[in-house]
Amino acid sequence: MQINLFQLEEITVLLLLIANPSVEAEELDAAWREFLRQQRSTLNDLHAKRTISDEIYSQLATRIDKILASREITWNQVNDLNAELWQLHEDPPAAQT
Repeated sequence: MQINLFQLEEITVLLLLIANPSVEAEELDAAWREFLRQQRSTLNDLHAKRTISDEIYSQLATRIDKILASREITWNQVNDLNAELWQLHEDPPAAQT
């Protein structure tokens, strides 16, 4: 059986994660924080363009900031916020038949 370099790297990463589960948790936390910073930036843009009201902006910005300030971010926090943000997106027009 021959293993190429990519497969070896994949196996090495897998072994690292198995031996150190905290590494995976730290990377996941970092990814969620980056996602939330991007959502905050988009929210700022929507507010600056007056696409959303001051009230909606304040509510969502406060939620994002609260999650970012927390020590640990959970999937439920991110998922719930993401669902709320998608509600701001207009429904596409109905297909004409």
